[in-house]
Amino acid sequence: MLLKTAIDDLIGRVGLKDKENADTRAIALTKFNFSFAAFWKATNWNFRYKSAQLVLIPNITGTGTWTVFDGTNEDVSRAINVGSHAGKWNGRYFQPTGADNWYRIQDDDGTTLTLDAPVLESGTTFTVWKRLYQLCSDCETLLNLYPFNGESVKEYRPSQKLVGDYSSLATESVPLKYSEYGVDNYQDLVYSTGTVTGTEGSDMLTGTATAFVGNVGMGDIITIDDNEYVIKRVEGQILKLYTHLLFAVTGGTFSIRKNNPLSISLYPNTDAFRILNYDYISKPYHFTNETYDDIPFDRNTIDCILKRAEAEWLAKNDEWNNYTIALNVYEARLSGLKANKNAVKSTFSKFEPLISPAMPGRY
Repeated sequence: MLLKTAIDDLIGRVGLKDKENADTRAIALTKFNFSFAAFWKATNWNFRYKSAQLVLIPNITGTGTWTVFDGTNEDVSRAINVGSHAGKWNGRYFQPTGADNWYRIQDDDGTTLTLDAPVLESGTTFTVWKRLYQLCSDCETLLNLYPFNGESVKEYRPSQKLVGDYSSLATESVPLKYSEYGVDNYQDLVYSTGTVTGTEGSDMLTGTATAFVGNVGMGDIITIDDNEYVIKRVEGQILKLYTHLLFAVTGGTFSIRKNNPLSISLYPNTDAFRILNYDYISKPYHFTNETYDDIPFDRNTIDCILKRAEAEWLAKNDEWNNYTIALNVYEARLSGLKANKNAVKSTFSKFEPLISPAMPGRY
């Protein structure tokens, strides 16, 4: 079903006759997108199950110069001159050789690192450790983390437990365990280099003088002329969108931001470049173009979403009795859809070992 048909249906359900009123349609779109997201997140539907990959990076060693902190020179002692190097090290950790402390790299201009704290140790050689790995913006819940080379699935452990298990978190070997971190502010950057071109109603954007690969990922949000679109995937210099462009874009400027991506830490740190795969439960996206956006569900499912949107509209108008009735109908239909459609389930939904009362150490 096209988005326009669904919006017409919703406006009719709440008893409004002027379906062409722009303000009315804008409200209807907002209510529909809210309800679409609520339905999407109601359970782990099969269509939410996706996969992606990470590139693991070993420690980097090098030489540089810096000034040790003496209590009065904090600005100077946070600057590390490491010379020209490939890539950006923002968010990684710096350690002088033989030191106990690791220092978070706040900024990297290509030759000089600015640290979160002043350096307390002298030296001329160092190690840089990539502790955190950002998952794609599309990931709401991480399910599994694994390689394809016969190694076992990586084992989850809370970060507090891992800190106690390892004397040095940056030790290099084959990663065995991981922990969650949340959102890494150093990696939540905006990308806006180059321009993009696309035709009205298209779900693709072509970049010029862009470097999308390595800078843009699934679930990131691109803004063009105040209109936002969610990126489905990156194909070289082409961005594939979940929805369709409202207007033609010719050599237009843009900005792409992350959508609160999760990060993980791996232990031990990798001793070589490795590819790690992960399965995850995806986030919802929002619709934009009534004429071209197609809702990827059957009629029964769309009716369920529309009933939730109807309830939200009734709440907006303070029609609480009708709101309650509509919401109850939505919940009943949602329960039916859950019962008739498979959902992704955790590998272990419950851990309940049988422990004998006679087992040593039990108390």
